[in-house]
Amino acid sequence: MLGWFFKKGKVKWEDRIHLYPKVDGRILNLPAKENLAILHFGYQSIEQFIDRQSRYSVIKAQNLYESGVRFSWIGFFWNPTREFLVRYIRHLGFLDGFYGFALTYLMMIYQLQVMIKLWELEQKQ
Repeated sequence: MLGWFFKKGKVKWEDRIHLYPKVDGRILNLPAKENLAILHFGYQSIEQFIDRQSRYSVIKAQNLYESGVRFSWIGFFWNPTREFLVRYIRHLGFLDGFYGFALTYLMMIYQLQVMIKLWELEQKQ
């Protein structure tokens, strides 16, 4: 199904997670319509979600470290706070009730994991 969206050989994905692909050619922006959306379910249970967070936090910390980002107390407190403000308030996570709050809280913990793992990388050097 992805062949409908990407021409073979014209899109290259980075090894790092959550980066945009490199495209050789023209990019079209489609209108934001629900019937055109690609649904992405990255997990089927909270257990899978937490397992993925643990794996991704290692990768994210390593990517930050390689990019020259270093641990800071400001980041340690700001990143989880920002996560709450963006997910729960701006993106209306509160409308999802307890589930929206739980996922927001777990994403705040993810941000803490990244910062702690970044700190650990620095300590190893």
